[in-house]
Amino acid sequence: MNNSPFYDITISSINRRDTTGTMDFYNPKKAYITVNLKGFNPEVEEDYFRVSSLYPSGLKIGQNEFLNSEYQLAYDGNRSYATLTDTKIDSILVAESDYNLISISKRKNGGEVEDEYHEVYVPKHSKLELTYNY
Repeated sequence: MNNSPFYDITISSINRRDTTGTMDFYNPKKAYITVNLKGFNPEVEEDYFRVSSLYPSGLKIGQNEFLNSEYQLAYDGNRSYATLTDTKIDSILVAESDYNLISISKRKNGGEVEDEYHEVYVPKHSKLELTYNY
């Protein structure tokens, strides 16, 4: 069964064509937060310091294993990178009045990628600013 709301969903236990089904779908209110990436000092060309966000959106699935939510996770496709020693990014898309997952990825000295995930609640009309160190 495909859980995407953009495709037909087959429920094999329903054998009649006169049955109506409903699904809960969550479309969160957009908000933006500021993230400061501090101390980026690349030693080799492959080094990076990146932030992205995941937020609840989509079909109701019960308890989400990654986030304090009963809905699917969405990702806006943006990955913002540090370009200076201290980089301020004012446009990280999140869900307002909900929990969000802030993803921080780092590669130092061309080595293994370090991933960190931080669950953050974004209140209504928030001017939230977060700081992460390289």
